[in-house]
Formats: sequence, structure tokens, C-alpha cells
Amino acid sequence: MTPRVVIVTPTRDLGLQSLIDFGMVLAELAAASPKRVAFIASGDQAHTYDGDGPYGYDPAAAEFDATIARLVREGRLEGLLDIPKFLVDAAKRDSPWQLAILLASTNGFRCAGSWCRIRYPRITA
Repeated sequence: MTPRVVIVTPTRDLGLQSLIDFGMVLAELAAASPKRVAFIASGDQAHTYDGDGPYGYDPAAAEFDATIARLVREGRLEGLLDIPKFLVDAAKRDSPWQLAILLASTNGFRCAGSWCRIRYPRITA
């Protein structure tokens, strides 16, 4: 049987809490399924590293990326909700929406070395 793929592209018009709520519904559906389910979140981080680039330079890029990396290492993606809006906007990032869904759909996660593992027992990533 060919694996089925569902692609979700979150809109920035929804707040992070709405996307977390959506991710929680995905987690419930996955937990109720006898099938193996994988969640893959993909999103760019900051875009303001190059003064000659299309978005210019802003020191917020390094701060935002360092914050995301720390939250991932610590397994605390719920900290996304605490990142100040001005920092998210200044970094010109693409990832908070996908990460919010990942956070909830996987019921949190923890990292070991450079690899992240899902804590939710029925979901692999």
C-alpha cells in the first residue's frame, strides 16, 4: 500500500494558539489510528542576516535563531508563545507557524545530540 501524504500549509493569519489547537487535533487523530503516523515540519528561520540580501540585515536574526535552537535543544517549543512579536517580525522568519503545529501534534519532544525525538509514543519523526 502506498503511504498517504497530507500537506498542511499554515496561514500566518491565524495566531499560534489556533495552530497549536489544530496540532492537538492531529495528535488525537494519530493516537486513535492503528497506522504509523509521521509529522514533518519544515520552515525557514531568520532571513535578515545579509545587508545586501532582499530583507537586509537585522541583529534580531541571530537572536531569533538562537532562541529557536535553545527551545529545540531544551525540548520547550511551548516557549514559542513567549518570543516577542517584534523579534519574530524583525527576523523575517517562516517557521513559527509550522513549529506550533509540530509542538502540539507531537505532544512535545526532546532532543538527544543533534537529533530530536518525539515523546509521543505513537508518532515518529
